[in-house]
Amino acid sequence: GAIGFIDDYTTWVVGPTSELNTQKIQRTVIPKAEAWARESGATFEAEKTGFVHFSRQPRKLLRSPPLMFNGAEINNTDRVKILGVTLDQKLRMDAHVERVTTAATIKCLALARLRGLRPKQMRQLYRSVVIPTTDYAASSWFSQARRGISRLVSRVERIQKMGAKIILRAFNGVALRILEAEASLEPFDSVRRTYKEGPQRKSHHYKRHGGPTKDSTAREEVQHRSHSGPGSTHHGEIERINA
Repeated sequence: GAIGFIDDYTTWVVGPTSELNTQKIQRTVIPKAEAWARESGATFEAEKTGFVHFSRQPRKLLRSPPLMFNGAEINNTDRVKILGVTLDQKLRMDAHVERVTTAATIKCLALARLRGLRPKQMRQLYRSVVIPTTDYAASSWFSQARRGISRLVSRVERIQKMGAKIILRAFNGVALRILEAEASLEPFDSVRRTYKEGPQRKSHHYKRHGGPTKDSTAREEVQHRSHSGPGSTHHGEIERINA
């Protein structure tokens, strides 16, 4: 299969071993890409091309021969980034969460150096700068059924706690849930669960009634408003911050 988005092109094959998959890519995928590049005038940069094998069995992740693309060697790596999502060989998503939490930590530290801002203003900055970083493509890895989900969520929650302490100028020993309530921040896991369950509930509602009704439309509108931006849900806590 293959997907493309603007100047980013990704293709994949499936097979019993990494060696056979490498041969298949070399024989079928790369010649087509090189031919298309010659015909269209496009240029593929070998140094920006990633090559990775995915398998949950470590014995199948042995290094395979490199690919030859436009006269350059492309060696397989242990991770690859596709449209901003980092995929590791076992698809455990640890690499992606590590990358986004590292970026979010840097942004939190930058916010902590600001002075003279009210909690309301600091909260707006946190929601505008940090949360989009940790939330990016969260639906690709957040699932209650995923093995190790607690470990991944705890990494993101450390960022949430850091941000809440910066907003409130709170002490280190304050519990995360108290910080979230006082800073009017939605818990990461509950928001992600709502995002995942919402479309399923709406889909079931459409199927049951055969089409959109006033009830289903209102439900969509409420769900959209509840996550549309700052100040849309915990009004009591927001008023507390404004005071």
